[in-house]
Amino acid sequence: MIFSSRTIPGNEKAVGAIINGLVTQGIEVITDRTDLVHVSGHPRRDELRDMISWGAPANPDNRCMANHCICFEHAKLARCRRPCQKVITCRNGDLIKLGPGDPGIIDQIPSGRLYKDGTILEDSKSRAVVERRRMGFAGCAFVAIAMTDKGELADDPRG
Repeated sequence: MIFSSRTIPGNEKAVGAIINGLVTQGIEVITDRTDLVHVSGHPRRDELRDMISWGAPANPDNRCMANHCICFEHAKLARCRRPCQKVITCRNGDLIKLGPGDPGIIDQIPSGRLYKDGTILEDSKSRAVVERRRMGFAGCAFVAIAMTDKGELADDPRG
């Protein structure tokens, strides 16, 4: 089994459990930690050309049926390969109507990354996520001090 993507922060335990389950079944697991297998998820131009051609109409009279919703570079390539097609260039969060009728952007909806911490969902700008990211880069140290109910040290500090 090849995991070519990186684990999204906050999902390390769940992904680790899946990998451990596969390993205990005797399945060899390859990740970006063991081999150069990470991919960005974006297709190469030849793969993109194939994808565009798959959506092309079999009958030239039905050109309006071959509509694609793709990123800016994909749209540029699509316009070169199939100038008769309606190509929509959209951004994350754009709500696209594909039919009936002409396709188009009809609304904007919230989009972005969410981080899961137990049962709590946080967005990327939340203080908890920002602080965890900072600690991950800079490192951190924790000190535990046992105190009595009178506010005195329960024991001498140890190193």
